[in-house]
Amino acid sequence: MENQRVRTIDIEKLSSEQLQAIEAKLINKVSPIVAKAIEDANKFLNPYGLSAKIGFEIIESTQK
Repeated sequence: MENQRVRTIDIEKLSSEQLQAIEAKLINKVSPIVAKAIEDANKFLNPYGLSAKIGFEIIESTQK
């Protein structure tokens, strides 16, 4: 099993500006992963005249 990162930041205590800055950094990390998933899916879909559209939303995890 992969090592799980442990959250060391209490999101509840962050200012709106701090939260927006962290969110921007996370989006910059996750966006290429999603783009790669779309690219991989399209390799299978394109011969059928189809394409993938994938989005993501950052939400608080229910696991703590």
